[in-house]
Amino acid sequence: GREVNFATFAGSVREITQEEFYAMKKGEFHTGASTCFTEVVKYCNDKVSKEEVDMVLIFTDGESSCSQRELDRFKETGIQMHRIYMQDNSYYKEGHEIRSNLDELPGNSYTLILPKVES
Repeated sequence: GREVNFATFAGSVREITQEEFYAMKKGEFHTGASTCFTEVVKYCNDKVSKEEVDMVLIFTDGESSCSQRELDRFKETGIQMHRIYMQDNSYYKEGHEIRSNLDELPGNSYTLILPKVES
């Protein structure tokens, strides 16, 4: 099969191992705050220029925006970026759709309103 790459992002993008990804799923690996979509899309543009990429799947709360320059560069790749927007139900109610300017990119956007998890 095809190789799957994982990365986390906040103010910058960092590639992570499969083990770190599984630790993150269990809440044992934290990624930070202050998302910058411009850095995320720039990372994707650089990755696409160097490697064969089928598509990009991004999980985010949607609390950022991306520069038009990087959006336009990504559109030129022809790759789809699917967006999964997530937030807990104390912030948004069922039926609310989260949006960002990443929605300009090819691909689908979905909103998941999740139950709040007490830490």
